[in-house]
Amino acid sequence: MDSSEPSHSNLSSICNISQLISENNWNEIKNQLEIFYRTYIVERESFSVLKEDVNVLLFATDIINSKFCWYNSLETPLADILTDIMKILRIYVTKEYVVMYLIENDNFYRIFDNLIKCIFTKKNMQALYTKYLLQCLVNMLTFGESNNEIRLKLASAFYEHIRYAFIENYGCLYEVSAVLYNILLKDDIQDISLLNAIIVNIGSSRSTVNEYLDFLFEKIYKLPLLWEVYDQLPMKSKLLVLGYLSGLIVASETNVRHELPYSLIKRLLDIFNKSGDVIFKLTQTSCAESSQELSYALQILSVLSGDHHYLDSLQSNVDLLINACAILINMNRLGKTSEHIFKPIQKLKDIQNPSEDIINNPVFGFKGFLIRLIGNLSWKSKRIQDLAREAEVIPVILDCCNIDAKNPFIMQWVILAIHNLCEDNLQNQAIISGLTQQGVVYSEVLNEFGISSYTEELLSSKINNFNFQ
Repeated sequence: MDSSEPSHSNLSSICNISQLISENNWNEIKNQLEIFYRTYIVERESFSVLKEDVNVLLFATDIINSKFCWYNSLETPLADILTDIMKILRIYVTKEYVVMYLIENDNFYRIFDNLIKCIFTKKNMQALYTKYLLQCLVNMLTFGESNNEIRLKLASAFYEHIRYAFIENYGCLYEVSAVLYNILLKDDIQDISLLNAIIVNIGSSRSTVNEYLDFLFEKIYKLPLLWEVYDQLPMKSKLLVLGYLSGLIVASETNVRHELPYSLIKRLLDIFNKSGDVIFKLTQTSCAESSQELSYALQILSVLSGDHHYLDSLQSNVDLLINACAILINMNRLGKTSEHIFKPIQKLKDIQNPSEDIINNPVFGFKGFLIRLIGNLSWKSKRIQDLAREAEVIPVILDCCNIDAKNPFIMQWVILAIHNLCEDNLQNQAIISGLTQQGVVYSEVLNEFGISSYTEELLSSKINNFNFQ
């Protein structure tokens, strides 16, 4: 192994590990490795890494592999020695010439394969030596981006082990995710079990930072395969993938949204158009998850309908508009009955600080998403505007123009929807102009401020002065 670095000293000359192993002097091996590691960390710029250094660490690891007992347990100080070996190796492999030596070394594959079989278990997966071994593989794979031979050889040797560790998720998920992502860096994921594991691990790791899981999810949601096999996923996974994706799309820049495959849009339309009535069965326990799935699909569609990249395609789907109008009309009607789940919440404390029960309910934001979707679909489309009028949804949208803790920003979406529905459409404008007062508007929020009602004159002036031109 050649190195352009100056040779100051090396492991094989400082530590006579082979002799100490023959003497079964494991405590002294542990002491010498710790001393060398501390010295190397401080002075590594003046150290060279020789093949003898790498070979002696592989030799020690090979001996330790044979020391694993029943249930793959490792006695002290062997566990500490293995930890020190992996700590040193993970630094050695930050040098490309060391990596090139290892990937051409059959002993490396044999020894690491045996070691991984011992430590990728429920008992050992959270051990420090497992973490350092995975970091060693990550460091080697960083050279795989420019040298595909490295990535391919490591993938061929260790992919199945890493896949197993990722799916089982016994520990070290961050490091396992990093290895998996780098192995699959230039490949599409075609493994349905792995697709589901990525989704499940995303859901179980929301409270921790793991950018490699995010990178893996980015790989799969852009794949047509995920949306083609969507029905094969458990409902929990469906909710996780749609929930994560909805958050990503709402917060993302336009260029991220433009990378979505058509199969995703088709799947969202299928969920919404075929399952629209499930929201009215929400009181049934069996329909709670399906209602949440529908809510996520609607939220994503309402956002994408405001993007020119998808608008033409969504406007051409007449069922989307008709179903949105039908659901909104029925939700609004049912919401007027006493204590119904669709009844608006207009108490000031709930509006300012909605409870988790309000936020986590599938109906949270649902009415607002419907109005946003209808409004976006109506943008500069005479055909959609006319269909909305024929569906008699315009008065219903106006009727939703009330503050509601269950539907943040609903008043803003109503204003946008009415503008888009009436722009350059005299017939729709005539509907607004022809509205008459049928009673006094009551609001719990206004009542808390001491304002008991709106007057007919105030409401009429607000509506009639709206300029649609």
